[in-house]
Amino acid sequence: MHSKKIIQKGGNLTASSRVMIMIHGRGASAEDILGLAAHLPVNHFTLLAPQATNNTWYPYS
Repeated sequence: MHSKKIIQKGGNLTASSRVMIMIHGRGASAEDILGLAAHLPVNHFTLLAPQATNNTWYPYS
């Protein structure tokens, strides 16, 4: 079972009209994927990035 840790960046979720959910890849972390936001036009977004347990979504694949 995965942890329920979700990292949030940007505006307040309840006040935001735009939300982007960013999913990291195997071996990476939620913080890693949020680093891509610096290269995207997301100024008016709330960003959410869930963290997979042990940095992998499918540990048996």
